[in-house]
Amino acid sequence: MFDASFLIAEAGTRTRYEWTRLLTYTEWWQKPLLVLVCLLVVAYVIYMYRRDSVELKRGVGVLLAILRLAAFAGLLLNYLDLQKRTDVLSVQNSQVAVMIDVSTSMGQPPGETVLSGSASSRMDQVTDALTKTDLIRRLRQKHDITFYRFDEQLVRVATFARLQPNADEKQANQPTQIAGGAVSEDAAKNDKSKDENAGKASPSGDPDGDASAVKPIDWKTVLVAKGTESRYGQNLRQLVNDLRNAPLAGLVIVGDFAQNAGIDVNAAIQLASEAQIPVHTIGLGSDRVAVNAAIVDFKVPARAYPGDKFQIEALVQGKELAGRNVTVELVSRLGSDQANNAQETLDAREVVLLGDNRDMRPLKFELPGITQPGRRTYTLRLKGINQDSNPTDDQISADLEIVERKNTVLLFSGGPTREYQFLRNQLKRDKDTEVDVYLQNAPEGISQDARAVLTSFPKTMKELAEYDTIVAFDPDWRELRTEQIQLLDDWLFKESGGLVVIAGPIYMEHWIQSKDLAKIRSIYPVEFHTRLLALDDSKFGSTTPWPIEFSREGLDAEFLWLGSGAEESLRNWSDFPGVFGFYQVKGAKPGAVVYGRYSDPEAGLSDGKPVFLAEQFWGSGRVFYIGSGEFWRLREQSVGFV
Repeated sequence: MFDASFLIAEAGTRTRYEWTRLLTYTEWWQKPLLVLVCLLVVAYVIYMYRRDSVELKRGVGVLLAILRLAAFAGLLLNYLDLQKRTDVLSVQNSQVAVMIDVSTSMGQPPGETVLSGSASSRMDQVTDALTKTDLIRRLRQKHDITFYRFDEQLVRVATFARLQPNADEKQANQPTQIAGGAVSEDAAKNDKSKDENAGKASPSGDPDGDASAVKPIDWKTVLVAKGTESRYGQNLRQLVNDLRNAPLAGLVIVGDFAQNAGIDVNAAIQLASEAQIPVHTIGLGSDRVAVNAAIVDFKVPARAYPGDKFQIEALVQGKELAGRNVTVELVSRLGSDQANNAQETLDAREVVLLGDNRDMRPLKFELPGITQPGRRTYTLRLKGINQDSNPTDDQISADLEIVERKNTVLLFSGGPTREYQFLRNQLKRDKDTEVDVYLQNAPEGISQDARAVLTSFPKTMKELAEYDTIVAFDPDWRELRTEQIQLLDDWLFKESGGLVVIAGPIYMEHWIQSKDLAKIRSIYPVEFHTRLLALDDSKFGSTTPWPIEFSREGLDAEFLWLGSGAEESLRNWSDFPGVFGFYQVKGAKPGAVVYGRYSDPEAGLSDGKPVFLAEQFWGSGRVFYIGSGEFWRLREQSVGFV
């Protein structure tokens, strides 16, 4: 728990000096070896002095010995790399973050039955605690409090600054700031998002700000149980990543913990534990498992092109229904408005045998291409279950847009690498793809084989929304402004963007240590080392190629297949000599999927071989990581691969 007594310390600075090279010595034998080498050097100087003193005068011999020692000392100091570091002590209030589940299951009563009549709901219990008790006042006596609501996304609702000693009762429940939008690293510093409750936000959220300009929160309006998904793991991970550098006293999760989508919450708990953030839970509902069949996940592609086949995937789970069958129907209709009375078409029907309470049954529907452009709504329904405690999760819908426009890709590169040139040429040959490029180090007026050559990274959502995918080849993220980084985050999180990030030896080591780029680091599905490694060639590069060692997920991932099937792909990958480079990362983030690793057994600096291919969800978007830009080497194997 955060020690509030720290808050009475005075702000200031502290300057210290560090031997940077010694900080990289992690093995027990490295420092003793350095001492032994220094002693041998001193012994060598003494030997030379004794030998020279025979022919030279005593004073000259001493002078030569001193000069030799000074030369060796200079080399030693240069090797140890003495660095001056200045620590700035900043006084901040401790913070408490409160996450509240607003999915439909929170609209149910505390028991197992569906809400009916005037029975109170789980959400009513939450709003009553916030409005009829002194919970907020008691927390504000020591901490700043920020409230978030979440279902499939995380939204900041309001911030309450720590109370001054003479605060009255009215001020106790008065927010300092009201805001909406996805969580961002900069939101706590300067939130400019639109006020959800028509109350004008205080510019800084400081307790000395004009709290009277912010309207009181109507919790029953803000916290409405209507979300279709409960992504506990994903939203907790997002909040931990955004607040891990803040003086966080604790993180509180309020809900019924009926997760039905996203990553395992244990992965996010592990991340919070590594960041030393205490997580407290307040559970609502019954402590008995209710009989229920539910659609846990439903994945429909956001768009498809006329005539192209596509897949729809789902997960179905039963509680207290082991051995029972449930009928699953997939239907579709034109348009997305349920009131348009469009006729439904039955696309597929399956009978699924349910397992135990933790078992999730995967479903995959292969659907033929649709030729007519426009929007189509797909609905998955469960049928044949009696006494279902929560019928609201027996049906879920999602829209698919059949678009005639081409797939649009932005190639964003720190320089014209071979991988960049290879992919640019490949995409240019694809008649269904349009390519724009942004080369950071390109001179003005450069010509590229692309639709457009950008002179800067997109600065508005309108510009960024033109792209379906962004491929970043070892970019220098330091050149992007804070607003552009937040724009990229929103594009991924809300607009279902796809980002491919490719590691490289030029810019990576410069930006991964920047405190201003924590948002970019959180987007990557891998964890970076907190300090630079001692040797550059241990971070990137090898004199011999090493094959990519695929995980089970990598072998099953069709987008990585080199051929028409899994077996043919495995044979083709086996013929590929491999890649020379990899960027040394700490490992995959909790919840990320590792598809492949660099197979050199001597390459890993920690447990396991280095991560080379990994992916994670970021809101409704995805981020795919590649350890080096060397897939252009595949063209040496067979032109049929590329």
